[in-house]
Amino acid sequence: MDQLRPILFYLFTIAFCFTKLLVFPYIGSKAQLPELIFLLLFLSTKPWKWIVHKQYWNGLGQYIVILLVSFLITTLPHLSRGAVTEWIGIIYLVGVYLTTSWMIGQLKEPGQWGFKAISFLSIAILGTVAFSWGNYFFPVITDIELLEPKFIPGLGAIMRVEAFTTSPNMMASMILFCLILRASLWMHYQQKAKQLILLDIGLLAALGSTFSKSIVSMLAALCLLSLLSLNLTRPLRFFIAGGMVLLFAFYLFSSQMLLVKTDTVLKETIQQQTYFSGRSIFLNKDYELLETTHFLLKEMALKAFCENQLTGIGGGNFPGYLKEQQRAGLYPANLPIYEPHSTWFGVLAEHGVIGFLAFLLFLGQSIRISFREISRHSGEERAILTGAFVFLITLFVEAFSMDVLNFRHLWLNLGIISGLSILRKGAGARILE
Repeated sequence: MDQLRPILFYLFTIAFCFTKLLVFPYIGSKAQLPELIFLLLFLSTKPWKWIVHKQYWNGLGQYIVILLVSFLITTLPHLSRGAVTEWIGIIYLVGVYLTTSWMIGQLKEPGQWGFKAISFLSIAILGTVAFSWGNYFFPVITDIELLEPKFIPGLGAIMRVEAFTTSPNMMASMILFCLILRASLWMHYQQKAKQLILLDIGLLAALGSTFSKSIVSMLAALCLLSLLSLNLTRPLRFFIAGGMVLLFAFYLFSSQMLLVKTDTVLKETIQQQTYFSGRSIFLNKDYELLETTHFLLKEMALKAFCENQLTGIGGGNFPGYLKEQQRAGLYPANLPIYEPHSTWFGVLAEHGVIGFLAFLLFLGQSIRISFREISRHSGEERAILTGAFVFLITLFVEAFSMDVLNFRHLWLNLGIISGLSILRKGAGARILE
């Protein structure tokens, strides 16, 4: 069983690339291949022997409990099918965090194991992306959308790869996760990293084929990674830090607004897209600043919060709230019903002040622990922790335009950080004994 667990874990991470294959009664497509493999992995660890151990609930674990309790308290007054499935999903993701943390504590070479897991996920990503493009030119699978058609200003009508994940942005986020940890290895061990240089080139090409704004986030992440990993002069550090701030600011701005020339064919085409809310923020004779649907969703989230400030409208209930607003004529009839598309605003709308404060505590503790552990490790473990910290910062900047709490690789990342922290204290060996 000890030899089987790492294999199950590798399969679990590879399965992140296959998340729209299955449909079940009641829960629909909420459970996918990763969840089925995780169930086997979780049971193989005999969780009843270790899950109550205090080491797994100290530090970050305590704040995860606070987050869970706050979400439960704010969801109970607004029970619905969406709320129940949302709660079950959170419990599962916390299980991913705990299991990852436990497994690292049982491994003799956690650094090598961590990079193997990332490499397997990277290879799976490249395989599914290559298959998706091949399927576009020589169709084999026709009932699953592997490439998303979209009109992007400046590029025109393009195809964005999402493969067997739920969206191009999800695919881009997973690629970002792999690239940042791989880049951290490059900066710490250039000779060792060169062994898989083709993998990195392939991941960069795959990220480009998503046409996601995460490409900008990747550049900002590389700036932060350089500041943490390289011995730079003070002027160069200021220059890189300034570039990082500008890149993150550009990402946030471009997610909410579009600047186009007034009275052009481009503007007319954009107005037909579902990412345009139908409103302008600024207009003069030459240029017009258009509001994206992301911006409108944040307005609707704030409206939902103002109507129930303490507990919000309940986890998973935002789509239902949008339908009500649409029927009342307060949300455009031509736009689809979306999730909040923002962790920050989504938590505020669905869980109110209680949930939002718990989220801030959880986020702050996650950042504090990951940054602290960098200086307490060396070798491959330090490289992993540096990459994990940079990914965490990058993902929660992107969380202004994405709901990242549902990302499996976020909880995998947190589990790696926690596991290395526990391993440093020697807790893993004691539990195993």
